[in-house]
Amino acid sequence: IGRRRATLANIRRLQADARTWSAGGRTSAGLWSLERVREAAAALELLGPEFTLSPEEQEFLGPVDADDMHARLERRNTTHRERALIGRRLAVLGDQRTGTGVMDSGTPDIHWCAVYGGEVTIRTRRRFLGGARKRRKRVESFSIARYPITVAQYRAFLEAEDGWRDATWWRDDLYRDPEGGRYETGDFSNHPAVYVSWFDAVAFCRWLSSRLDMAVRLPGEWEWQQAATDGE
Repeated sequence: IGRRRATLANIRRLQADARTWSAGGRTSAGLWSLERVREAAAALELLGPEFTLSPEEQEFLGPVDADDMHARLERRNTTHRERALIGRRLAVLGDQRTGTGVMDSGTPDIHWCAVYGGEVTIRTRRRFLGGARKRRKRVESFSIARYPITVAQYRAFLEAEDGWRDATWWRDDLYRDPEGGRYETGDFSNHPAVYVSWFDAVAFCRWLSSRLDMAVRLPGEWEWQQAATDGE
């Protein structure tokens, strides 16, 4: 009882706040912060199967089970709002999906997906003549990362001794912003890294190529189209 006193107190607060939230119209403003959700998830894990939340309490707390969240991300009918919430929850509770984090060596763990080659069609607007025209091009097979480079993966490049600070990756053809190593690239470790310039992205690819001993580069427009639409 002594060891579980704090755990049980946390759950009792959750139950009380869930009742208040329900009586107040179930607004998003009444939901718990991510930090409190993490504490509640740890408490539920400690209590184990001997304790279950009511449907109202589960709705108030939101998703906390990693396996369930992973399954929901694979469903086509999961809404963008639900996906955004799951992404934040996984970032706080620990995102174990392959392709979102960093290996023990400090190298980004990329989940590569094969994209088969084919003829790609892109419609472009004609600025002066009006209308649109179709452009076609043959794209060879390649692989692309399943997820955009995450904050955790780009941070590994910034913090590595052989990473952003190493002039090897910049050579004479890339501009390195002196402040680029201190940019805030995002709040959640599993979210896409933002505010990364093209120069920094190319340097990252060169560094990752060396780490993985394979050629890594940014995809071209035609490759993006093939990966997103299978050429349609």
